[in-house]
Amino acid sequence: MKLLDVISFGFFLIINSRIFAFNIDTNFPIIFKGETDSMFGFSLAIAEQDSNIWLYVGAPRGNKLVKINNNFSYQNRAGSILLCNASYAWVDEKQCSEMLFPKEAGVSIHDMTGFSMTVVPKPNTDKPNKILFCAPLWSKKFYHLGKCYEAKIGEITNIAPTIIPQNISVDGRFVYLSAGFSVHSFKNGDVSYGVPGTNNCSGLIFMDKLSTGTQKNVTINSKVTPSYLGFSIYSGKFTKGKTEFLIGGAPKFNDTGRVDIFNKQYSSTWNEIGSQMGSYFGAALCAVDVNHDGCDDLLIGSPMYKAKIAMEGKVNVYISQCTARISFWDPKPLFGSKGRNAQFGNAIADVGDLNNDLYKDVVIGAPFEDDNIGCIYIYNGGKEGLANDTVQRICGGTFKTLLGFGWSISKSVDVDKNGYNDFAVSALISNKVAILRGRPIIEVSVNMDLNNANLSESNIINITLIFLYNTKHSSSNDLVLGYKLEVDTATVRSNKRLRLSDSVGSDTEIEEKITLKRNESVSKTFTAVLKSNIADFLTPLKFNLSYCIHSHKNLRTNFDQFSIEKKMS
Repeated sequence: MKLLDVISFGFFLIINSRIFAFNIDTNFPIIFKGETDSMFGFSLAIAEQDSNIWLYVGAPRGNKLVKINNNFSYQNRAGSILLCNASYAWVDEKQCSEMLFPKEAGVSIHDMTGFSMTVVPKPNTDKPNKILFCAPLWSKKFYHLGKCYEAKIGEITNIAPTIIPQNISVDGRFVYLSAGFSVHSFKNGDVSYGVPGTNNCSGLIFMDKLSTGTQKNVTINSKVTPSYLGFSIYSGKFTKGKTEFLIGGAPKFNDTGRVDIFNKQYSSTWNEIGSQMGSYFGAALCAVDVNHDGCDDLLIGSPMYKAKIAMEGKVNVYISQCTARISFWDPKPLFGSKGRNAQFGNAIADVGDLNNDLYKDVVIGAPFEDDNIGCIYIYNGGKEGLANDTVQRICGGTFKTLLGFGWSISKSVDVDKNGYNDFAVSALISNKVAILRGRPIIEVSVNMDLNNANLSESNIINITLIFLYNTKHSSSNDLVLGYKLEVDTATVRSNKRLRLSDSVGSDTEIEEKITLKRNESVSKTFTAVLKSNIADFLTPLKFNLSYCIHSHKNLRTNFDQFSIEKKMS
């Protein structure tokens, strides 16, 4: 029997587990550090303007910088806003500039400035117009009325109060309590403010319709107290039309929580009630089109949800049916790792398309997972909606000193201009914020061909390896690939039936590096010679090829070392 008669060809793919990691880099975060115990990172917003990337960080227990006449002083623990230029920040623990509040804007002791914030866009564009931030405990006559301010993007001065009314009363009692607990901007420039403390904590949402110059109080038709309507706010386009609907969360409604979507007249047109008492259903909201059908889908967080132990947290995903009326398919639950007290779903962020597959992705925070270390979970969008499993879990322990990681998550911008989205995550307990950047995704193709494998006529096998790599990254950087070719791996070394004539040292394997240019294939050919006096004709010949990425020139981020092993038999 000739050895050729028992040669068969098949492919087996064995992948090291690390290759499944997503493309968010954890080796080179951009880290900003705030004052100790300032709650630096309680709220986040990020904006790009004139080639600068501006990161706004709320620190509700920080010292507020105030200008009185021509003098500067700090209002102790009144709360502060930090402005950080992330455009060229490549080193750890960069400092940020404090925004300067004029005395005329109103200063109240412990008013929690920076509790919430939002970037207001220029109407119907993606370009930022201004930053808006709130102090829900701003006080007047012993009432925590709340107050909000606005400023131009990139400026630390010229802060002015917004339109939230302060003196509306019913039966002699102030109705606006904790105004600005949450704040959200619409694509047309309208702004909504959450006021969960009003009307015996039933709450409401104050709409400032800048597009029409009108204001509106939005409530739900219920006398249930407390409800905390306005605890969270978002907006989304859930139908085939162009209407952007207001969404309001009331996590204390009937002790189980409730979320409402309001129509153009601000009447509730859809609502969902939580299933578990104390779960805080509706504490976090996000609307994002994860299946690319033109309609937003809804994510609702229940960070106090008890799965098995306590406060593991849950997020319900409602995929829009994308019809003329608001309707969703049955919700799908996400649980993260179900860690004790993790509070998965405390923050939910639309971070755009992280991996350039045309589907938007979502990041969910579990800030107290693993004994307050905290983690974030990245979920991919797709044709069928949001994936059931996370593609990447990143915890604060990855960065050594980050605790409470995942408390707040910003939307995304491309900080390092590599064509992939980046986003910021706060570590509240550590008073730090990390910008995590997307790494270019590289597609590597390696083929192995056996030529002239007619062992009945010749004892020589020519092995051709064909390497090719591609990436959507705009730069045409070279890729250094390391590979290892092994022959006749099904037998022990002493019984090898093939030898490589090109090898140096071992005659059964070759290990080299090769430099590849984008979208240009490179071939390498080796010769394997059949030894004489072979006793084993039954065991198939097997050839192993393993390879890993060593480096990608001129990129700041590095690549995980992984290996893919292909076997041919």
